[in-house]
Amino acid sequence: MVDFPEEEKVVGNIGVKVYGETSYENQMAVLSHYLHNHRKDINKEEQADIIDAIRDFLSRKEMRQKVDISDWSDEQMLMAAEDPAQYDLFSEFFNVPFPAPENPKFTFIDLFAGIGGFRIALQNMGGECLFSSEFDAEAQRTYFNNYGEMPFGDITKIDEKRIPDHNILCAGFPCQPFSISGKRLGFEDTRGTLFFDIARIAKEKQPAVLFLENVKNLLSHNRGETIKQMMSILDDIGYDTQIKLLNAARYGVPQRRERVYIIGLRKDIVHDKFVYPAPLDLPIYIENIVDDNKKAVEEATIHREDIEFWPNDGQEKNALRPIRVGTVNKGGQGERIYSKKGVGVTLSAYGGGAGAKTGLYKIDGKVRRLTPRECARLQGFPEEFIIPINRNTAYKQFGNSVSINVLQCIVKSIINTKILNQCQ
Repeated sequence: MVDFPEEEKVVGNIGVKVYGETSYENQMAVLSHYLHNHRKDINKEEQADIIDAIRDFLSRKEMRQKVDISDWSDEQMLMAAEDPAQYDLFSEFFNVPFPAPENPKFTFIDLFAGIGGFRIALQNMGGECLFSSEFDAEAQRTYFNNYGEMPFGDITKIDEKRIPDHNILCAGFPCQPFSISGKRLGFEDTRGTLFFDIARIAKEKQPAVLFLENVKNLLSHNRGETIKQMMSILDDIGYDTQIKLLNAARYGVPQRRERVYIIGLRKDIVHDKFVYPAPLDLPIYIENIVDDNKKAVEEATIHREDIEFWPNDGQEKNALRPIRVGTVNKGGQGERIYSKKGVGVTLSAYGGGAGAKTGLYKIDGKVRRLTPRECARLQGFPEEFIIPINRNTAYKQFGNSVSINVLQCIVKSIINTKILNQCQ
């Protein structure tokens, strides 16, 4: 484990966990990754890290549940971790809503993992996650509660050589500027951006597929130069890439969410042509995902005197777009009211107004924000998904998430190229 400061700090509005090598979260990341994917090729340094993590975890458990491990050897520690069912000491890592598939068809890693949208999508298609990384402290906790795995922290601090070999690299990464100055950039020129960390890992591990997601503005960022340079660098490290803007509302979730999806296929592996999935245009609208939790609905309801409805209110027909029916205050961001007959506006991690982060909707006679469970449904998360207790945390996490339904459609297209058949 790398040696860097152990603390939790705030960067902007984000609680960022910066791991020290003996921090509880880092130990949990080491232990949970080993429990789920214990490899036989670990070196002595990795083995020492794993034993330390097991001892730390079981020591805490010993204090809570009177588990006596005082005379356990290193070998016994590893035996307990390699056969967790027999020893029944690690149930919290496995009794989770979304365990890994028993007979995986391919492997992947989950970078900038958030709350695991990529993980659910790829696991649903038969994938096994071998590594995850996420630096937001609250998102890490949500991830652990749902998958039994604590993501490692700051990806910029992780040695690419320590990441397991895998078939697909997944990353919903932030859009950041490059210092371009009119020249064609090489791989090293992107150092200092999070795209560099994706590129360095891809260059070292050479997965068959790169599966990246980003905001719509990436296409026009710096007059198109940013995406152009990204594609050039991925070409340099051995990938044929394609890029397309897709709207989640056309792939089975009632949310207008336009995102850029980048697919990179290794040039040296024989495969069929990749084709982005055709729209499904399923008749799914806000009215189909309404929460029946009365308390949550009441907490999301606004009570104001300045609500004004438009003449079309009550006259709408279903459509795969947001349908505006009214206004709060002056109708600025977060002050526009939409019909349940349409799809939702884009969920956001930030933003203000009465409908901050979700937008406002007239549902069953009430004007309200969406509830956290409705936000989960707008992103394609299953009903079993464990949502944070704090509402604002939940809104932020779903606003930052990827749309699971779109990802699954793209994974089907990746599988159709037969490139993963060459990785068995």
